[in-house]
Amino acid sequence: MTQEEAADICGRYGWQALQANQVDVAVVALRQAYGLATARADRAAAYGIALAKANQIDEGVAYLKKSLELDPANIEVWCVVGELTLDMMDYQGSLAALKKCLELDPKAAHPSGRRARALIKKGEKLLKQALAG
Repeated sequence: MTQEEAADICGRYGWQALQANQVDVAVVALRQAYGLATARADRAAAYGIALAKANQIDEGVAYLKKSLELDPANIEVWCVVGELTLDMMDYQGSLAALKKCLELDPKAAHPSGRRARALIKKGEKLLKQALAG
């Protein structure tokens, strides 16, 4: 079995565990999948999402950003980063990520583009409240 095949098996197992809400199992499997294939954006993103679901949000965002370094055109990951950083009250970072999502999908044709558009409104409102605060 090649390293890539092992990464694929771990990745599939990790996603199944995540869908079954077995977050701890998913984190372990997806960490292994990422470790076997660090040059793959999808592996970094999957591990980042699992970490975020395990309430390790800072670390999850870091892996999602690693994913974006490898695949800067992934609007789904830009949207997730925007949403997570919004929850972390990093309003400026959130708005930057969400606006990048819309830059890649200006008509918001993709579900992530539509989600980003809604989150931008929420983020701008929260930023104004924080600055007035």
